[in-house]
Amino acid sequence: EDLTSGSTQSYSSWNSSYRYLTYGLIHDDLESYYATAQPNDPLYSENQQILAVVGTITPLDDLEIALSYYHFWTTEAIHTDPADLNSPTISDDIGDEIDIAVTYSYTEDVTFSCTAGWFIPGDLYTSPTNASASEIVSSVSVKF
Repeated sequence: EDLTSGSTQSYSSWNSSYRYLTYGLIHDDLESYYATAQPNDPLYSENQQILAVVGTITPLDDLEIALSYYHFWTTEAIHTDPADLNSPTISDDIGDEIDIAVTYSYTEDVTFSCTAGWFIPGDLYTSPTNASASEIVSSVSVKF
C-alpha cells in the first residue's frame, strides 16, 4: 500500500501498541514491560496459542466479579540457539495466568475497582527465571 503523506489509504498492518484483545494482566507485558532473563523467551504476541476461560458474576446490582484463566503455549518449537535449527528445543509450555477483577459502583458517578493477577511460569522457564509473578492494581473512577 502507498502510505505516503498524500495517501488516502488506511493503515492495515499489525500494530501491537493499539491492539484490542488482551490476554492476562501480567502475560501481555512479558518481554515488553516486564523483561525476563529467560533466553529465547517469546514476546507476548509471537508464536503462541492461548486458551482463555472467562466468567463474570454480578451478586449485587452494584458489584461485579470477573475471573479469567489463561493457558499459553508455543505453536512451534523454540530452539536453544535460534540460529541453529539443529539445536535442542525447549518446552512449549509458557505458563498459566489467573486474574480476578472486582468492581463496585458506589454511586452512579463513583466506581472502585481492584484487579489481581498471578502468572505461573510453565516448563519453558527454568531456574532461576521460573518464579511466579503477581500484580494488584486498584483504581477509583469519578465522573463529572
